[in-house]
Amino acid sequence: MTPLAVSERAECDAQVDRLRERGFRVVRDTQNVGAAAYVIVRELDASQVMIYFGLRDWQVPTAGLVIYAMGVSPPEARSRGHGGRAVDDLLAWADEQRLGELRATQVSTPRSSAFWQRHGFEPVPGHPCGDHVRLSP
Repeated sequence: MTPLAVSERAECDAQVDRLRERGFRVVRDTQNVGAAAYVIVRELDASQVMIYFGLRDWQVPTAGLVIYAMGVSPPEARSRGHGGRAVDDLLAWADEQRLGELRATQVSTPRSSAFWQRHGFEPVPGHPCGDHVRLSP
């Protein structure tokens, strides 16, 4: 694994800063040195949506954006559309940035697969991590 160059990290940071304009709180994930990794947080009603993603992930060089995980809390706020709205805003930003291939990884249940498919992702047949891919226009 090769850590990102400082100039690449700065370029990604500037790009991700634009998510603040969409109402996200952006935090850099300093534990991941193989990608420009971030956590974005969106407050909706009494809930909080967190999406963990990376740009320029060395493990998925074809993807402009890799979504590693997402969650909604508290648990009673799940299945009310909050996560979907946050993902839609993230995808609109990714389309504006022309990131190309967008990938959701570690999709391990039929329910999570259905979620990503509702947002325009398609399963990668036979992928060991259950990856789903969407091409940005």
